[in-house]
Amino acid sequence: MSVDNLKKMRVNQIFINHTNNISYNYMNNLTNNSMETKIYISPRDCRHFLYFLLSFELILVSIYFVINLIDQTPVLILGLFDLDGEFTIPSLFSAGQLFLVGIVFLSISLNKKLQGISFRVFFGVLSLGFVFLSFDEFFSVHERFFRLSKHLDDLPSFKQNHGIWIFPYLAFCALFILFSLKTIIKLHKNYKKETNMILFGVILFLFGAVGLEVFSYEFLRDENLLSSFYYIEVIFEELLEMMGISFILYSAILLRNKIYNLIV
Repeated sequence: MSVDNLKKMRVNQIFINHTNNISYNYMNNLTNNSMETKIYISPRDCRHFLYFLLSFELILVSIYFVINLIDQTPVLILGLFDLDGEFTIPSLFSAGQLFLVGIVFLSISLNKKLQGISFRVFFGVLSLGFVFLSFDEFFSVHERFFRLSKHLDDLPSFKQNHGIWIFPYLAFCALFILFSLKTIIKLHKNYKKETNMILFGVILFLFGAVGLEVFSYEFLRDENLLSSFYYIEVIFEELLEMMGISFILYSAILLRNKIYNLIV
């Protein structure tokens, strides 16, 4: 083989290797970018999504209010729209919202642009927490926990051993906030608007899920189970819960957009 042919083969090999490297880098960058930017909801669409969620929640509580005023409402309809029941349309809706919040936080925790392992762990734990709350909402895990432990007098609880689940739930939340305090402060410093809205949603959710729940345990349960005051309490309790989750979901999507640099 001549020297010229060897040179030509060498040049061709260099060209082929260079072309392959360019193709590999391009496809790798394209794959990474598509994974990070595939799901995007504009701020305008986010607001419309929030308005839709809030409107649907008002419709659900209105249906619940009306069907409990009508004496001849079929049992099937009462069961489907019961705000305080299991396997109902409102519980499925709330569970779906909580699950979506968990997915959004999981997406944030997997983002390579997050600096430091603490942020990834923080959003990862949040994701697991909201997914658990999703199953809890639909299957009423906390109510099953009450049925299993209501005869244990040593556990802290409210009237007639109601609300045993509240104390372990709040204890876990307090420990999580304590260990994540530095991360939360840094997050609020960098994304003040989004974290403030998430905090607003959390306050609404807790006021309904815990505050009004405790009020019903102490004053409205058992002997007043069918009273008008109980139905009104359930309406406000569930409405605040659903609205709080909606604001958390809305803010979490905006936060994800900011972290992924999808908002210019």
